[in-house]
Amino acid sequence: MPREDFKTSIEQIRSHNDIVDVIGSYVKLKRGGSAYKGLCPFHKEKTPSFTVNPARQAFHCFGCDAKGDVFSFIMQYENTDFMQAARMLAQRAGLSVELQAGDHRSSGEKEALRTLHLKTTELYHKCLLTAPEAEKARAYLADRKLDGAATETFGIGYAPPGNRLLKWAGQFGVSLEALEKAGLVAKSEDGEYYDRFRDRLMFPIRDEIGQVIGFSGRVLPGDDRNAKYVNSPETLIFRKSRILYAMDRAKKRMLDERTAILCEGQIDVIRCQLEGFEHAVAAQGTAVTDEHARILKRFADTVILLLDADTAGRKAALRSSEVMLAEGLDILVAALPEGEDPDSILLRDGRQGLEAILGQAVPGLEFLIRTQQEDNNDGSQAAKLRTSSAVLDYIALAPSAVLQEEMISRAAALLQTSVEALTEDFRRKQQRGARPTPLSTGPEPSRTRRTMLDAPGDTTSYPRDETEILKLLLHHPGCCDVVAEYLSPNNLVHPVCRRVYEALMRNPGDEEWNIMTELAVDDDEEARLLAADLMMKPDMITGKERTPEHAARDFLKSIHIRNLHRKLSDLNQARQEDEAGGGLGFEQDIQDVLMGIKILQGPWERARMWLEFNVDHEAFR
Repeated sequence: MPREDFKTSIEQIRSHNDIVDVIGSYVKLKRGGSAYKGLCPFHKEKTPSFTVNPARQAFHCFGCDAKGDVFSFIMQYENTDFMQAARMLAQRAGLSVELQAGDHRSSGEKEALRTLHLKTTELYHKCLLTAPEAEKARAYLADRKLDGAATETFGIGYAPPGNRLLKWAGQFGVSLEALEKAGLVAKSEDGEYYDRFRDRLMFPIRDEIGQVIGFSGRVLPGDDRNAKYVNSPETLIFRKSRILYAMDRAKKRMLDERTAILCEGQIDVIRCQLEGFEHAVAAQGTAVTDEHARILKRFADTVILLLDADTAGRKAALRSSEVMLAEGLDILVAALPEGEDPDSILLRDGRQGLEAILGQAVPGLEFLIRTQQEDNNDGSQAAKLRTSSAVLDYIALAPSAVLQEEMISRAAALLQTSVEALTEDFRRKQQRGARPTPLSTGPEPSRTRRTMLDAPGDTTSYPRDETEILKLLLHHPGCCDVVAEYLSPNNLVHPVCRRVYEALMRNPGDEEWNIMTELAVDDDEEARLLAADLMMKPDMITGKERTPEHAARDFLKSIHIRNLHRKLSDLNQARQEDEAGGGLGFEQDIQDVLMGIKILQGPWERARMWLEFNVDHEAFR
């Protein structure tokens, strides 16, 4: 997608999402003067220190230093990246805009697939409510106490027998190719198309912002087909390894409690969420992957595994525990009674019944040790070695030495052995190169990406004169012309300040232009944070006695004087190192730098003449 088109889309989204309205839907705001104040959603506080400035369309918390524009707020609150935040804001405003920065055709295909899935969801839901052949589906849901509001909330539907979807698509001009790309139809051996989902209860699968991207179809009682569930195949918009069922509804509660509940199936998740456990999700037709773990890590610190108590459930719990541990998540395993699942417990015992089970959840390490001791209970030396080996393999997955040391100490107590002995075994195992990897492997996650709250925002870490001149330009765009004439980007020593300055100079002096959009196109998180911080800080550098032009001149002189002092230091160092030549070759350069400092410390007219000649001169950068 062309850069200018992308900028236009971002600016359209921004213009339709007033920051006070958006943040006000998350935080209770009260007007105070020209700004709005409230309790910060990013840290606990009793006295409001969170400020939203409608004029600058920016926010700033003076307690935890969270700051930014409307996109930054959504990124921080929803724990997502810029593109996802932009899509959420576009959806909030009811906008249909192009946001794919890459191939336009690919983006158009994705949007078409999402639209097709939405229409199909509506068709299946209507079939559930009105189609005569859906009577058994309606009876099943009523028996499971999932009718009425539950079907509306989760968009549950029914795929009739035969090829109803194919007929519907033909009436509305939807091509067979589009249906096949969406995974909604398949092709038989003789080349004929047929509906993939037939005579099944349909559960729409949504992405993190609530868009339908796939389906899971469940057979009804009495159906003897082997596959109890049929899921959408991998498509351009649907990747099972990256999808957690009902994550769009669960993430807010996860963020509030920093805890997630991982169930086994859709009905368990639906029942949990209906009964107040809104932070429940499930993997979609696959074992838990490292990508699932990374998604959960964005929203939670602790994951409670709520899986079946049979052998398969225990193995799944251990496998999931390994993957989660490798991502640095705290793991708890809640043991369900034999033959029970969250749905049955909640229907029989209500919320209190599941709360009791969750309250007895044990750490993943303890669950592993219990499982190993049950499986290796003959008391033999070999059995003890198998148990300790499995425990050490598990501990080796922990991503930090501090956590590994703590886990060794806990394991030693549970295994009734000494910490020293277990530590020595662990060390030997590591030296033999026995460090395992999670059962579900994938690409190593990036450890360099920081959340918005972790990113540098304290302007004291940047040169003061550089941040001050940037703040002046942000508050007084009319100064851009005079500054651009006497300040090259190369004159700024800090790379982030330089990038903000370069963005400002793309549209110098244009008060209608928004730098945050420009930096969003560049995908420059550090520069966006700095710009947002400077925009929120009050203009304390101009006033009746000092116009913006006078302030600009002072900062220009200050930046160049600082750079000349640095150049002087470099020249003196080089002269001292030039012992053979006596340093004579540097004398003229040193004198020129000293003269430049003297001129810049004087009246503006003389300083201006010097700058006109030297601003781009290599010797004075």
